[in-house]
Amino acid sequence: MKFKKPTEKTGKDTVATAGGVVVGSMVSRALMGFIDKPEEQADIKKAENATLMKRGVLVLAGGITAAFVDGTDTVATVVKAVAIGVAVQQGLEAIKTLSARGGVADASTATTTAKKAIANAVGLGCACDGNGLNGRKRSRGRGGLRYPVIQEYAQSGMDYAPQQAVQPIIAGFATRNILG
Repeated sequence: MKFKKPTEKTGKDTVATAGGVVVGSMVSRALMGFIDKPEEQADIKKAENATLMKRGVLVLAGGITAAFVDGTDTVATVVKAVAIGVAVQQGLEAIKTLSARGGVADASTATTTAKKAIANAVGLGCACDGNGLNGRKRSRGRGGLRYPVIQEYAQSGMDYAPQQAVQPIIAGFATRNILG
């Protein structure tokens, strides 16, 4: 391996490869959305196994496609990178599922730094996996720095306050003489 000054062609190939892998990852998720229907399976274990099999098929299809694409032009580079992106994305998702099934602790519950590193490496520590930040579930009405819940302004009916909490506030405003 040698480091050298990149040329215009190597720059274009690198951009095409990186972009192709990202697009391949997105295509991979779209394909899983079309072919994986977990509600069709009554048993959770069977549904998970069926999803793993479908992921395996996509990994093989991506790998085989990348192996068969030949050429040095930009289109060949992008097609090969898209196929690699499909294989990588579904391979990582399969590793994540198998790791969780195998007993790897989630990063938020891991007790040692090594276990946290392993959980993050296999995808069990990502804050973006559906539960909000750091595995904590978001609940409506708790507010936050960007969206505090202020009960006094609940009279518009536009925020999270239940109607029972709004009525006493409206009644309180009705009894006050705000004009003086």
